[in-house]
Amino acid sequence: RRVLFRSVAGTATLTPEQAGELLIVESAVRDALTAPGLLTTSVRDALVTARRRGARVEVRRSHGGPASAADVPLPAGAAAAFAVAVSAAQAGDVVRLSWRPDDPAVPVVMSYVGPDAERLATLVTARLDEGDEVEHDLSVDADSMLVEFFGASALGAPRA
Repeated sequence: RRVLFRSVAGTATLTPEQAGELLIVESAVRDALTAPGLLTTSVRDALVTARRRGARVEVRRSHGGPASAADVPLPAGAAAAFAVAVSAAQAGDVVRLSWRPDDPAVPVVMSYVGPDAERLATLVTARLDEGDEVEHDLSVDADSMLVEFFGASALGAPRA
């Protein structure tokens, strides 16, 4: 992590603003390599804006074996729920999304840690209720929210 930042920072003197922007660019490149199926224009814009506000946003995609699965986009509803969470994240909040596109038995997981978890859960629930049905469970307490998206529909495959 932070390879680009260490490379540039080691050879140049950066202002705090330049260092911050470089970290955002590095994160955007990592997102594009890790999760191209997630990065719609609205999600990409939400990620950059949240990171500029000081939120920590992580997108993780893993594979079960040596073969690399083709990129599978998340359904519109799940991607929109993630965009809602990222858009609401403030400085110090943490939002994570992880999934294994090669294994529909493993749920897609979105988590949030921060002081607005209950409000954010209301926003995410409202967005999920708007359309693009995807089976999910949402749990929330005072400072965290967890959403699990289940089955092949969570990975954009048609529902049986």
